This record gives sequence, C-alpha cells and structure tokens, in this order.
Amino acid sequence: MEDEQEIKESEFVEKKVSLTKKIFGGIGVGGAFVGGGILLLIFTVVRFLFVTAAGLYVILLSVQSFHAGLVFKGILELLIGTPIAIGLASYLFIPFLLISIIILIIWGIVSIFGINTSFWNIWDIIWFVIKILITGFMAIYGLVIFIKSVKEKRVSIFFKENWFYFLLFIFLFWLFFLNINQNSIDVIKQNNINQANQEMSAENFLKSLNTNEENEFFNVLKIAQEKPLADLDLSNLRGVFKGYIERTGNYLKKSDTDLFSKLMSVSNNYQYELGMSLLFSWDDKKVSTTTNFSKYYNDIEKEGYRTLELLQSDLSRLNTAAYNLAFFKGADGNQYEFGREIILQGIENIKMLIKNDEKIISVLNEFVK
Repeated sequence: MEDEQEIKESEFVEKKVSLTKKIFGGIGVGGAFVGGGILLLIFTVVRFLFVTAAGLYVILLSVQSFHAGLVFKGILELLIGTPIAIGLASYLFIPFLLISIIILIIWGIVSIFGINTSFWNIWDIIWFVIKILITGFMAIYGLVIFIKSVKEKRVSIFFKENWFYFLLFIFLFWLFFLNINQNSIDVIKQNNINQANQEMSAENFLKSLNTNEENEFFNVLKIAQEKPLADLDLSNLRGVFKGYIERTGNYLKKSDTDLFSKLMSVSNNYQYELGMSLLFSWDDKKVSTTTNFSKYYNDIEKEGYRTLELLQSDLSRLNTAAYNLAFFKGADGNQYEFGREIILQGIENIKMLIKNDEKIISVLNEFVK
C-alpha cells in the first residue's frame, strides 16, 4: 500500500513538473522575462507621460492667467498648483488606470446591449461621481476634525496642522468644478454678441434709439449671453422702449420685430446644431454633423449673418473636435483651450440664450403697433 501511494505521489509530481515545462517550454523563460520587461517599460513610460501631462497642463493654465493679466492667480497656479498636480498624478496613476479599465469594460457591456454611447460619455459620468466623492469626503473629514478641535479648544493648532490640507482641498475643488476654461467660453459668447450687434444694428427700429437707450438695450443682450434674464432685466428693457415711444411717439413695427425674431432664431439654431455637431465629432473621433447643421450653415452664409472668418473657424473646430485636440485656433488667430466639457458648456449656454431671446422677443412685441 505504501508503495502504491509513493507511485501515485511520484506520478503527480511528474505531471506537475511536466505541466510547468510545457508552459515555459512554449514561451521560454527568457521570453517571460522579456515580456515582463516590456510591460514594465510600457507602464513606466505611460506613467511618466501621465504625470508630465498633469504638470504641463497646470503650467499652461498659469501661462494663460499671466497672459490675461491675472498675475496673482498665475503665480498660485505655477508655484502651488504645479507641484500638487504632479504629486497627485504620480500618486493616482494606478487608480486612474484601474478606473479606465473598469470604464472600458462597462462601455463594452452597454455596447453589447445596444446602448449607443461612447467611452468618454461613461468616463464623464464616472469621473464626475468620483470628483464628488473625493471632495465630499475631504469636506466631511475636515469638518469632523474641525468640530473636534473646537470641542477640545485646539482651533489654532488645527489650522497650523492642516493648512496644506486646506490648500489641497481648495485646489481640487477649483480643478474639478470651477476650472471650465472661461476664456474659451467667453470667446463663444463674444462671437455671439458681435454677431447679434451686427444683425440688430441694421434694423430700422434701433436706428432711432439714443445713446443711453442703445447702451441699455445692448447691456440686456450681453446679460442674456451670460445668465438667465431676471424680471429686473426685462423691466429695464421695457423701460428702454417706453422711453423711446414717449420721446419719439413711434411704436415698433411688426415687420421689424418679426425680422429680428428670425435673425435670432436662425443664429441660435445654427449655434445649437454646431454645438451638437462638435459633441458628435468629439465622441465619434471623426467629423459628424447633425441633420440640420448644413441647412442652418447655408442660411447663415447666404444671409451674411456670420462673417466668413467665423464660419471657417467653426468648420475648423469640427476637425479639432474630431481629433480630440486640446486647443482650437479662433478667427482672431489666437489659440484657445478646447475639450468636451467646453463643448457641453457651450451647448448649455446656447439653450439658455434661446430661452432669453424668447423673453426679449416677447417684450418687443409688447410695443408693436
């Protein structure tokens, strides 16, 4: 019996050794080491590029701040933001890598079930949740420690021990939620304002406005580009035309307000279709336009509502979106930061503008006779 057991154990060992030999015989011990070395090299290079990109991104933000005249903000970004960004990128590379793999798996699963979405759509959702969790945990943790310090009468010590924690929280909150490149958004808004000014200055019912009335009118239009119009803004607009009618005795003409409404509608529809086309191009990684984009583009071009330079810049932005580039060249020749969040912000801005323009047209129609 003992001999039989020894024979079985011997056969098991031989099978185990044989299996190991087969595995390493296929790839070779040297091949395994070489493969592992290549993977380690790729991992190291990707990690280096990730950390470098994080540092360069914050440096670029500081340069843009200096260029915009925000010297103090630029210094903070350069001296404080850059080392923090590099440190965080180095520390968080592996979590980012794991998150990317998980998102890739989720994207594959939802695609199998026929849900039409992109990897970056899922990334945006998951990343937004992660940002909320990170800053939320830091805020709650800091609040708990602060309350404990107050109870123990150690408030001054609390601030001395946790000053870096506060800087880190402020930086992350700014980076996650406040750092939508305002310069790029302002370029989009300013293009719309310039276009609106060109369109409306040609209308008959504006020619008779005096300087104060015209300034107030365009001030309301500028506000409409930036935030939802409040009742006070609409009241100021009514005041412009009440003063105009009392001064001249002339009411607005229906033909003028109809034409004005048409100009706004065509312009806003074009901007919305352009924004959606930019989003589709970014997600599809190729130039993809909406069904109505060509129609409104042709209308804008035919009527001369938008300059040729701006139209060419719009088409250039579609290519920029298709290649997922971080910058686009504006009609003024300057480079502006670009990205999916900026595209989404632009779409939300035009939605707001459409609602504001409807309110403006409604007020104008009150003075038609």
